[in-house]
Amino acid sequence: MQISAKSYRITTSVKQESTLTPEGRQRLRESALRRKPWQYSTGPKTPEGKARTARNGCWRQRNDLSERAICAAVAEVNDIIDRLVACRRAAEG
Repeated sequence: MQISAKSYRITTSVKQESTLTPEGRQRLRESALRRKPWQYSTGPKTPEGKARTARNGCWRQRNDLSERAICAAVAEVNDIIDRLVACRRAAEG
């Protein structure tokens, strides 16, 4: 993300370093201290709101399941296989 020193518009680019001037950085700092956005960014409190925010990234995914859900399902299957192997070894020996 790159921030222009003159207009403070956020633009995306390959370059990841900030181009803020010291004066611009001070103006942003003063604005944040004046507005205190951290007092209002508490996140969702109800179960419905938490579920809605958990689905925020789902509209971009290509499959029905997210990568995290697929990894969890694979881990669960691997755990079942491990338990079956352990039971078989216990029965054989």
